[in-house]
Amino acid sequence: MIADNYLSNARNVHVGEQSTWFSWTDGPRPGPSIAGGPLVSGNYWGRPTGTGFSETSVDRDGDGISDRSCRVAGYMVDTSPLCEGTDRTDLRAGFSFRSASVLDPGTVRFGDRSSGPAGVWDWSFGDGAVGVTRDPVHAYAAPGVYTATLRVRDAAGRQVSERSARVTVPEPVPPPGASFTAAPVVGGEPFEVGFTDASSGSPDEWLWSFGDGTTSNERDPCHVYPGVGDYAVRLRVANAAGSSTLDARLSIRVCTVLDLQDAAGS
Repeated sequence: MIADNYLSNARNVHVGEQSTWFSWTDGPRPGPSIAGGPLVSGNYWGRPTGTGFSETSVDRDGDGISDRSCRVAGYMVDTSPLCEGTDRTDLRAGFSFRSASVLDPGTVRFGDRSSGPAGVWDWSFGDGAVGVTRDPVHAYAAPGVYTATLRVRDAAGRQVSERSARVTVPEPVPPPGASFTAAPVVGGEPFEVGFTDASSGSPDEWLWSFGDGTTSNERDPCHVYPGVGDYAVRLRVANAAGSSTLDARLSIRVCTVLDLQDAAGS
């Protein structure tokens, strides 16, 4: 038996009945349909036993319309029959997330990774804020640990799935401030000096210029000065804060043995 779906037909008909005047399909157009789907299209084909075409056919995209046509009788076909969608792909919520940058870890990009016919997305970010777009970007006001939840539904509203995950928002990475110590700073040739990084901001890159044309990328290098002279040492440090780099300078003096003896005698 056919339940008329807003097609302006005067009566219902039985499967197998030839009715040349009967309208089998109208649309698809925005619903809701009598089956609860989002689109109005063809008829709903049901049986009292629950084994009708619309009650048992496949609706994998969740639009409320069967994936195949329904043959009524002879040449008559409902090309867009309504559907309960009992044999459709399961909907499973899932998502990914990452901070936009180390300079702004509170801005988090979320990405929908759900499988199945997801059509509606409801986000809860764990700080009282919500979202309804598929791949939202959310700005957390303070560092902390938040429980983000994604609830997805198919377009017909018949399947619902939910997934939660803990989102850790760290403190922003501060830019570094270059500083170092050296010992000793005056000595006779050849003269070995030990340098120790004392920079703030947790740098992870170091570039030492020892003033004699040589460099080092070690954190705490030792350097041997082979000749007499005064050397201006430079340390440049950097971290994930990018362009925030600073310089620190220190003068190293390499003397002859005679100079050292004269200095000691005076």
